[in-house]
Amino acid sequence: MTARQLRFHHRLQLAAQVMKKTADQHLLQHTGISTAQAAVLAVVAEQEHTSQRRIAAALKLNESAVTAMVDRLLKLGLLSRRRRADDRRAWELALTALGRQRTRQASSAFNAINRRIESLLSAEELEITARALATLTEHFTEH
Repeated sequence: MTARQLRFHHRLQLAAQVMKKTADQHLLQHTGISTAQAAVLAVVAEQEHTSQRRIAAALKLNESAVTAMVDRLLKLGLLSRRRRADDRRAWELALTALGRQRTRQASSAFNAINRRIESLLSAEELEITARALATLTEHFTEH
């Protein structure tokens, strides 16, 4: 069957929407942050003292969207911001102690979601789906 006959794009969008809504509810309940905010914290956790531009690139988001999320995370006390030593015009972000705690909590919450997915799909189905999603992401990413 073709992607059109399978209504592939529609099914992909619907699955993403339902899974994001479920994950957001789970994360908000257990951590007080959304999946998008958890993603920002995860990028900062990978490379402390990073920039909003790097976060936007890693998450494939517009810098304006990242700015709004970073502002919210700063207000929540999960991130700190300071001027870069090598470029006084630029800012760098780091996790606060509370931000590290929320990042660990988010990781646990995502582990629970991944266990739910693993209960629904076989290992082979997971591998095929992960490869297919990676291919689609790579192909549709604007360079």
